[in-house]
Amino acid sequence: MTAAIFKDWPINWDKVLNRNILLLIDNCLAHIIDCINLRHIKVIFLPANTTSIIQLCDQGIIRTFKAYYRSAIRGKVLAVNNNGLHDTSRSLQANDIAKKITILDAIHLAKEAWNKVSVETIRNCFRHGGFKTDDKTDDEHEHSLPVL
Repeated sequence: MTAAIFKDWPINWDKVLNRNILLLIDNCLAHIIDCINLRHIKVIFLPANTTSIIQLCDQGIIRTFKAYYRSAIRGKVLAVNNNGLHDTSRSLQANDIAKKITILDAIHLAKEAWNKVSVETIRNCFRHGGFKTDDKTDDEHEHSLPVL
């Protein structure tokens, strides 16, 4: 990530947003937001030396996403391998099949995996990371979070 790429990203994102959001970011040297006027994005920098503490929260979400993604990859490999069992003239290796997965395939698998990460998983990871919930009920939170 470079400062130039990062600076363009929130500007472009702000243009397409139709609601206000809060963006928490760490103190990476590339995360420079000086003199940028964002209408829909409020940026708050995490305090110095807290990323490793809060990373526990991220790791639960990322670990869950990766588990679903790897499961999808294995499923794809097994499906191709099972279809190849009818063709005894070819010997299919899992690594060879995995290498043939295109970037588009990987994007679709990532989308599929992300959609399986539940709101409850994310909520529990944030709670474990020390973020407190407000007085809203779970139903109120569910309706306020857009599903992408």
